[in-house]
Amino acid sequence: PPNTSYKTPAHNFTTLEGALKAIQSPNVSVRYLAWNKIRSLGQSAESVLSKMYQTSANPRMKARALWLLSKLPNGHNYVSAALKDANADLRITAIRAARQITAKGVLPLTVEQLNLLASDSEPQVRREVALAIRHNTDDLAADIWAQLANRYDGQDRWYLEALGVSADGQWDKFFGTWLKLAGPNPTASAKGKDLVWRARTAASVP
Repeated sequence: PPNTSYKTPAHNFTTLEGALKAIQSPNVSVRYLAWNKIRSLGQSAESVLSKMYQTSANPRMKARALWLLSKLPNGHNYVSAALKDANADLRITAIRAARQITAKGVLPLTVEQLNLLASDSEPQVRREVALAIRHNTDDLAADIWAQLANRYDGQDRWYLEALGVSADGQWDKFFGTWLKLAGPNPTASAKGKDLVWRARTAASVP
């Protein structure tokens, strides 16, 4: 603003305390340097990061702590806990973190976690589950997709597109599993019409 001097805060990236303060900066480059410092400390930074996640009233700070905690050898424990967080954005963060720390081709979440999240009250969380199972050939992925498709409200265009992205390359399998849940007339509802329209399989043509 006019008559306001430009000030650059000084950050200390050589200590955990300094890096922890810097990771809360709105400046991306500062956060990058802080992230790398904290990440290099590994398990020795766990207690302060855990405290930051548990006590911070700012969901953005909780998310930054969670990303670092997820990279630890026991990161799955923190991800599992965050999947039950009251904040939908943090549940989404946990899903994304799980995808990063899971071996390629393996479902990032357990059967119980996937089933729980597939019935999440927030559509943005369910959309993230759809993206998490994309290109996964496990039969469970098709079952989860069918559940997610069944919970489409017939209006959320972004939800519909997330389902489309999720089923890429596996439309026959995913759509076929949903048809078993859709009943004798899949196009009787608005959501059914949308799903059939979005499908990329010969089974949708009739």
